[in-house]
Amino acid sequence: MVKHSPLKRSTLVRFQVGAQFDKFVLSLSKGSLLNTTMPKKFQRCKEDFTCEKCGFFVVGTGYTNHCPKCLWSKHVDVNPGDRQSDCGGMMKPMEVEFKDKEYSIVYSCEKCGLKKRNKVAKEDDFDVVVEIAKKRAISEAKNSS
Repeated sequence: MVKHSPLKRSTLVRFQVGAQFDKFVLSLSKGSLLNTTMPKKFQRCKEDFTCEKCGFFVVGTGYTNHCPKCLWSKHVDVNPGDRQSDCGGMMKPMEVEFKDKEYSIVYSCEKCGLKKRNKVAKEDDFDVVVEIAKKRAISEAKNSS
């Protein structure tokens, strides 16, 4: 039988994920495991850019990840705002979803095939949103007949 020494109020625990070690602090007083080194899932990144699809100059808000004119995006993030993706492919707006009173655009990366969702922003050209939804509906109708 293996004897374990009692844990202190906060104990550093290491988990190996691939070749990387992630540090966690086990807080016994709260009974929770706190991740101390993993990045946040969302990082606000305010930057302006020129759309590589239509050439429109976009003034970023820190939440902007696609062109509000043509709705195309670029695969630059692993998690929103982190700019950690090596892909750099163009993200084509493929379909529109409506859930919980919000519209989302489903994107597909033309280079690696990754699919991601993003909420439609108030600055987005809603006529283009409708056009994407129409194209998808027509495509589905052709495929079902």
